[in-house]
Amino acid sequence: MSDNNILKEFFKSLKEQEKPFTQLLKDDRLGMILRSAVNELNLMHYKNHSEYNATFSQEEYYYIFKLGVSRLIKLALEARTSFEAPAIMFLQSSEISAETHNIVRGLGMIEHGRRIAQSVYSGHTKIEKIGGNEFKITIPSILVDEESHEKHISNHYKDQYR
Repeated sequence: MSDNNILKEFFKSLKEQEKPFTQLLKDDRLGMILRSAVNELNLMHYKNHSEYNATFSQEEYYYIFKLGVSRLIKLALEARTSFEAPAIMFLQSSEISAETHNIVRGLGMIEHGRRIAQSVYSGHTKIEKIGGNEFKITIPSILVDEESHEKHISNHYKDQYR
């Protein structure tokens, strides 16, 4: 089977994995999941970029979380034409935070899968199907930083406004 056909199946599998999250967002009449995700990302950004020194594991979690929040925002805005309240605010709660983290992490891993699949198109990574819904992805020993261009632009504008 060619890499293109395997990639099509891989993307289809990722889309299937995303369906339960899409349904959750459709059912979120007030936009609490969306608001909570943005709040949690804001808190995480503050922790990772303040005097607090993040470990590699925390940086990795933050990366997946950023991907997940970006995807969640896109899906939430596509899932509903409007919310029942124009704005919503609530106190941070461990139950809401935990559920939000679960949703965002799931979406982040799916989005990370999409990025890995894109590296197959560039020829840096290999993919093969090994089972019904299982894929083996082989990455090179040295990884290309897929975000380097975006980081450079972001840092440039941050420096402009300091």
